[in-house]
Amino acid sequence: MQQFLCHYLFRCLNALTNQWREYENLLTPCDIASWLYHDTLHETAAQLEFMIERGVDPLFAIETKKYRPVIWFPSRAELEAAGILRD
Repeated sequence: MQQFLCHYLFRCLNALTNQWREYENLLTPCDIASWLYHDTLHETAAQLEFMIERGVDPLFAIETKKYRPVIWFPSRAELEAAGILRD
Protein backbone atom coordinates (compact mmCIF):
# COMPACT_ATOMS: atom_id res chain seq x y z
CA MET A 1 0.00 0.00 0.00
CA GLN A 2 2.79 2.42 0.91
CA GLN A 3 4.52 1.78 -2.42
CA PHE A 4 1.26 2.57 -4.24
CA LEU A 5 0.87 5.83 -2.32
CA CYS A 6 4.45 6.88 -3.06
CA HIS A 7 3.98 6.10 -6.75
CA TYR A 8 0.66 8.00 -6.80
CA LEU A 9 2.22 11.00 -5.04
CA PHE A 10 5.13 11.03 -7.49
CA ARG A 11 2.72 10.95 -10.46
CA CYS A 12 0.69 13.81 -8.95
CA LEU A 13 3.80 15.90 -8.36
CA ASN A 14 4.91 15.31 -11.94
CA ALA A 15 1.50 16.37 -13.24
CA LEU A 16 1.56 19.50 -11.09
CA THR A 17 5.07 20.30 -12.29
CA ASN A 18 3.92 20.15 -15.89
CA GLN A 19 0.85 22.31 -15.17
CA TRP A 20 2.63 24.95 -13.07
CA ARG A 21 5.96 25.10 -14.90
CA GLU A 22 5.21 28.44 -16.54
CA TYR A 23 2.83 29.79 -13.91
CA GLU A 24 5.03 29.51 -10.82
CA ASN A 25 8.43 28.78 -12.41
CA LEU A 26 8.47 25.45 -10.59
CA LEU A 27 10.79 23.16 -12.47
CA THR A 28 10.86 19.83 -10.64
CA PRO A 29 8.65 17.72 -8.36
CA CYS A 30 10.95 18.78 -5.50
CA ASP A 31 10.15 22.44 -6.27
CA ILE A 32 6.45 21.61 -6.11
CA ALA A 33 6.83 19.72 -2.82
CA SER A 34 8.82 22.58 -1.31
CA TRP A 35 6.28 25.17 -2.45
CA LEU A 36 3.41 23.02 -1.13
CA TYR A 37 5.12 22.63 2.25
CA HIS A 38 5.77 26.35 2.67
CA ASP A 39 2.32 27.33 1.40
CA THR A 40 0.68 24.93 3.86
CA LEU A 41 2.71 26.36 6.75
CA HIS A 42 1.74 29.91 5.77
CA GLU A 43 -1.97 29.06 5.42
CA THR A 44 -2.07 27.16 8.71
CA ALA A 45 -0.36 30.01 10.58
CA ALA A 46 -2.77 32.55 9.06
CA GLN A 47 -5.80 30.46 10.07
CA LEU A 48 -4.51 29.99 13.63
CA GLU A 49 -3.77 33.72 13.92
CA PHE A 50 -7.28 34.55 12.67
CA MET A 51 -8.92 32.37 15.33
CA ILE A 52 -6.69 33.45 18.21
CA GLU A 53 -7.11 37.17 17.41
CA ARG A 54 -10.87 36.66 17.78
CA GLY A 55 -10.61 35.12 21.23
CA VAL A 56 -10.61 31.41 20.43
CA ASP A 57 -8.63 29.32 22.89
CA PRO A 58 -5.22 28.64 21.28
CA LEU A 59 -5.28 24.95 22.27
CA PHE A 60 -8.67 24.54 20.59
CA ALA A 61 -7.40 26.34 17.48
CA ILE A 62 -4.50 23.88 17.29
CA GLU A 63 -6.92 20.98 17.84
CA THR A 64 -8.82 22.03 14.70
CA LYS A 65 -5.69 21.47 12.61
CA LYS A 66 -4.91 17.93 13.76
CA TYR A 67 -5.19 15.09 11.30
CA ARG A 68 -8.12 12.76 11.90
CA PRO A 69 -9.22 9.76 9.84
CA VAL A 70 -12.85 10.86 10.31
CA ILE A 71 -14.57 14.26 10.44
CA TRP A 72 -14.42 15.88 13.88
CA PHE A 73 -17.54 17.54 15.22
CA PRO A 74 -16.80 19.35 18.50
CA SER A 75 -19.64 19.37 20.99
CA ARG A 76 -21.52 22.54 21.89
CA ALA A 77 -19.81 22.52 25.29
CA GLU A 78 -16.37 22.37 23.62
CA LEU A 79 -17.29 25.26 21.29
CA GLU A 80 -18.52 27.38 24.21
CA ALA A 81 -15.44 26.58 26.33
CA ALA A 82 -13.14 27.51 23.43
CA GLY A 83 -14.81 30.88 22.96
CA ILE A 84 -16.36 30.16 19.58
CA LEU A 85 -19.97 30.19 20.72
CA ARG A 86 -20.82 33.13 22.93
CA ASP A 87 -23.96 34.67 24.40
